[in-house]
Amino acid sequence: MPLHFNFPNAQVATEMYPIEFREVAIFHYLRAIYGYDRAKIFVSAEDYEQFLAMPLEGVHRSFQDAVRRILGPDYPFARAA
Repeated sequence: MPLHFNFPNAQVATEMYPIEFREVAIFHYLRAIYGYDRAKIFVSAEDYEQFLAMPLEGVHRSFQDAVRRILGPDYPFARAA
């Protein structure tokens, strides 16, 4: 399977596979050491907004932009009643 179907959120991957990075279809955000935690960014509106406001770069910015483009700028999940 081509890497752009499971591209990791690791900057080194963008350097090693620049063509695949330009064609990313699915991000595999497997690491949580880059300033955002995958287990938390979709938990609440506050966490989501904080993630979208982060000044990220490289693959992390591309992931953030993809989330914003696909899910929108407002928290897309129902709030707990």
